[in-house]
Amino acid sequence: LVPYLFGNAVGYWFQAPIMIFCVGAGSGYLITVTDILSSLFAAVVESDTWYGNLLTKRVYLSLLVLAVVLYPISLVRRMSSLRYLTLVSIFGIFYLGFVGVFLLATEGLSPDFTTNDITFYAPTGWVSCLGAANTFIFAFCNQCNIPDIYMEM
Repeated sequence: LVPYLFGNAVGYWFQAPIMIFCVGAGSGYLITVTDILSSLFAAVVESDTWYGNLLTKRVYLSLLVLAVVLYPISLVRRMSSLRYLTLVSIFGIFYLGFVGVFLLATEGLSPDFTTNDITFYAPTGWVSCLGAANTFIFAFCNQCNIPDIYMEM
């Protein structure tokens, strides 16, 4: 809609944050999965073997996850092909939330945790505005999904 109303140049400026968000989301996903799997593999396999070195070192495991998991996901032709992977991912999110609540209940808050830098209402300057940019871009990218989500509820 933006290219038709304002021209292609403005359309590219609107698409650039979406592309940056997608790259950031993919990088965050890769880092999260690699961190979880590296600690899991460190507990399961011996790190002095060739496969232990591959599965416990962060760089090698990141490349392995990128080649085996993320690259094939990006090649699907239809979104319906991702329905089972989405189900597994949702269970993973629930598991991560459960572990977070469990660790908070058993270990408590970190003594280094302070609430001085947290603002819950709006960015207070340029630095905090840039820090909140990922939330703004996420909201912008997902606003078109809200009617579909509402209708499926």
